Amino acid sequence: MSHQWRVGSYFINVGLGDGAIHLLLDESKTNIREKVVSAVLIDGGLRGGEQVKWTAEHIMTQYEFTGDKADEFWFRAVVITHWDRDHYEAAMCMFQASFSGFQYQRCRWIRSDTVFYLPKTGFSKRASRFSPAKVYSLNKSKNRLCIDEHELCDAVFGHKCLGKDLFSGQDLGKGTDENNPLSPNELLANCQNTDLKSRPLLLCWNRLQGDEWLLALTENRNQDQWRIHAVPADQGENWR
Repeated sequence: MSHQWRVGSYFINVGLGDGAIHLLLDESKTNIREKVVSAVLIDGGLRGGEQVKWTAEHIMTQYEFTGDKADEFWFRAVVITHWDRDHYEAAMCMFQASFSGFQYQRCRWIRSDTVFYLPKTGFSKRASRFSPAKVYSLNKSKNRLCIDEHELCDAVFGHKCLGKDLFSGQDLGKGTDENNPLSPNELLANCQNTDLKSRPLLLCWNRLQGDEWLLALTENRNQDQWRIHAVPADQGENWR
């Protein structure tokens, strides 16, 4: 069956800070409604905000979903662009509340194959300040993110995120050297995965300085046009 791919983007008004959800959608005619194949959360605002949750609940009313629980929305990837409170607190609080509420057996928004993409520098410092203390930690031997000392899902840090397609978690291939990153088109040219070449991609493909990233989004099957996102941006979502 051929797929008709489309990207749906929700830019979330979180007041101070940033938040966005990008959806990889299959709008094939065989579907009653568009189907969410993958969802990526980028940041989420300050503690106490519920805009990410409200947006996710709205998305649940608009689309169908893949997987064994086709009526549930979950994030294939969560990206924290940098460790300012207005970028990570609300989302991380939402995950902690759900995970602890289910006695650490499951999280409403996260599954076992979800991956967190996080800046390497500052994680331990920010995690130690998160209230209550040590809510978030890392099992370094497994690269697993933990909540209240219970493993939640995988985590990828720093330059190891480069070259990743966030919709699938797959590497595009060569070119993830942090000192000599390739352009999105160069990464695509090196890619041996024909499936990735046939649909939209959301790439972490470059680094500005320190742990500041560049994300690239293509919304057409030919992938000849990219929207570039400078992270962090001075004024909210800065796609160009």
